[in-house]
Amino acid sequence: MGIRPVCCSHFYNQIVEFMEIPENPGFTFLDILQVDVTTNLPGQRVRLGAMVEAAFATESQPAIYTCRLTFRLVRSGFGPLTEADWHLVDFPKPTGITTVFRNIQNLTWTDIPGAPGTYTYILQVRRGSGVFEGNIEGVNVRARHLDAIVFPPLP
Repeated sequence: MGIRPVCCSHFYNQIVEFMEIPENPGFTFLDILQVDVTTNLPGQRVRLGAMVEAAFATESQPAIYTCRLTFRLVRSGFGPLTEADWHLVDFPKPTGITTVFRNIQNLTWTDIPGAPGTYTYILQVRRGSGVFEGNIEGVNVRARHLDAIVFPPLP
């Protein structure tokens, strides 16, 4: 096996607390977790991984509901890196029953921020509104994590 050179720095943040996601008439993103990452060489690659557990509580009436969440990774000072939508449209459920549905969303991305420095990566969520949400009593995120591994620049 031999001696392995020191390769990579690892940064992470994780939370298991509930966080209510309010109704969103402005259709804006909400920060739910962030991590600061330091690079030491130009062109280092930052491999990002994120997971979010979300829960939706439906109203007891009527028998169908619609919901949508958009998750994204952002580098502060740069903007969005990637995003993913999760939605159900006119999804049936038993009438008169309040139901909780869970979704686990994973996001990965490799960023090359450029010059050495400290960068803040942010995990965000946007709750649907208007035609993107119907008969939803509440939405919250639960367990979530955001981690980053810094790899050497490409040769």
